[in-house]
Amino acid sequence: MTPADEITKVEHHLARVIAQRYDIGEPSDVRTLQATRNHTLAVTTELGRYAVRIRGEAWWIGDESELEFELDLLDHLARNGVAVSTAVRQRDGSRIGVLDHGERRTYSLFTWASGRPGARNPSGAHRVGQALAQIHVTADTFTTRHHRYALDEAAMLDRHLPAIEADLAHASPGAAAAIRAHITTIRRRLRNFDPGPGGWGVIHGDVQELNFHRDKQTVRFFDFDLCGFGWRTADIAEYYTRIPPPHRQPFLDGYETVRPLNPSEADMLLTIAQLAWIREGCRQPNLLPMLDDPFIRYTQDDHGNWHMMPPT
Repeated sequence: MTPADEITKVEHHLARVIAQRYDIGEPSDVRTLQATRNHTLAVTTELGRYAVRIRGEAWWIGDESELEFELDLLDHLARNGVAVSTAVRQRDGSRIGVLDHGERRTYSLFTWASGRPGARNPSGAHRVGQALAQIHVTADTFTTRHHRYALDEAAMLDRHLPAIEADLAHASPGAAAAIRAHITTIRRRLRNFDPGPGGWGVIHGDVQELNFHRDKQTVRFFDFDLCGFGWRTADIAEYYTRIPPPHRQPFLDGYETVRPLNPSEADMLLTIAQLAWIREGCRQPNLLPMLDDPFIRYTQDDHGNWHMMPPT
């Protein structure tokens, strides 16, 4: 069976499952948007559009309580006026289902995020900053009986060091020494970092252009699969260093209209951005340039459009 045939089978199976377990009408279209570790599918019924995440294995998800944490967080944010996609309950009241189709995988059905991905312009970036800060501030009052992992020094740095060291065995002595020096500095700065009130808490964990949709009225975040407890600067720094130069300051300004950064947080942005490249598995020959300068490179065409360049 080809991968395309397998995807088609999953889509047909999921359509039957949704019709049986949800009160949202009969699916008229089920379409795979992404098939990676997690599969993401768009579902259309007479009541509208929805998104389904079929979960793959993830090192940070230890049990179903970790999954329920994310869904509780989304409900909390939505109840408090934050625009996010939330999980739709099945007829039995549960938000997590199980698909036994070749392999046992859990899934959840989410409300659809209308709009288009990406900030697209500086004013859009300003609104993205405001929306992200609202998530952080609102999450400060979130409580749940479920648990979740932490995006701390151990998760973002230590667990990646064995792979980095194995890679450095094949790097030049100069590059290996420079990377190890960066890691030493990052660790020292992390251990001296006091994020202050509100600087540590629940974060989205994967703030990027594809994980929110924006229309004229609303910036709506989704895909909180990587959420957990961490430095709020992790969400800020990862996005800030990967958007076009004209968007960067408006994004920060928008964020600070809701939640001003303290001086220590502002000082740590680029260090946390370096750490984000390590966490994402960036390796040589790209790792050293991204530690030297964690900003994504952009080029501008004759029409004024910005285009992302790969790390060099």
